Amino acid sequence: MVRSVFIALVGVALVGVASAQPGVGDARGKYRDVSRVVSVGGSLTEIVYALGATNGLVGTDTSSGYPEAATRLPQVGYQRRLSAEGVLSLNPTLVLATDDAGPPAAIAQIQSAGVSVMVVPNARTPEGVKAKIRTIARALGREEKGEELARDLDADLLQAREFVAGARKKPRVLFIYARGQGTMMVSGSGTSADTMIQLAGAVNAVSGYENYKPLTAEAVVAAAPDVILMLSSGLDSIGGVDGLLKAPGVALTPAGQHRRIVAMDGLYLLGFGPRTGKAVLELAREFHPETRVSEDQ
Repeated sequence: MVRSVFIALVGVALVGVASAQPGVGDARGKYRDVSRVVSVGGSLTEIVYALGATNGLVGTDTSSGYPEAATRLPQVGYQRRLSAEGVLSLNPTLVLATDDAGPPAAIAQIQSAGVSVMVVPNARTPEGVKAKIRTIARALGREEKGEELARDLDADLLQAREFVAGARKKPRVLFIYARGQGTMMVSGSGTSADTMIQLAGAVNAVSGYENYKPLTAEAVVAAAPDVILMLSSGLDSIGGVDGLLKAPGVALTPAGQHRRIVAMDGLYLLGFGPRTGKAVLELAREFHPETRVSEDQ
């Protein structure tokens, strides 16, 4: 009993340092046994696939929706509500997780069972994406491929910046998060959506607060967005563009009047994985159609 309590306490202590250190590996963060890997977090799973390091991948979480092959692996639940028993049932030698993963007790239980857990900061910036790529690449012994992915990301972002440089103005973009008509939230500053809007050469139409607030007609009309950005699943949940135009105030905005609605897959838009540069470039093309036309001519 005393030994069990000691192991559990050591596991809890390890959680505190996991985000600063890669866990049980060598000094360079390369793990000795990656024969059975569980990836927790959609962006990390994307990185594993992009690295071509899937031979040992035995499980993912429900946020790992891309590529499709990842969805066919055993799943261990949602990253923020992990079941330690579910993870351990796959006999992993290494668990890759972002610092969004939890609860802490589940992480501690996995570690106390002798499983290496590498917690990767989930910074939602281009530099944060490259850090994630390089960290996972080191852990799995795919450093050369990791540098290639980092260069590809930089190239995509450079192309997006060059594209935006030809734009006449920065459109005002409003990001609306929806899960049915009963749950519609508007993004302020400091969110992943806010970062993507800025990277794509536009301006967040809401700047008076941080994070998310419930959608109100007054706030939407005051924001006066030129474009409304949504997740594809969220737009579908409210009945598409026609359903969105029935939401309070939306039809009165420039975006609503011109039906300028952009919808993208959630993991692609907000996952901050290896496809981030491509998502930024695609957004830039949607936000600046006049530049796209001139580019095609």
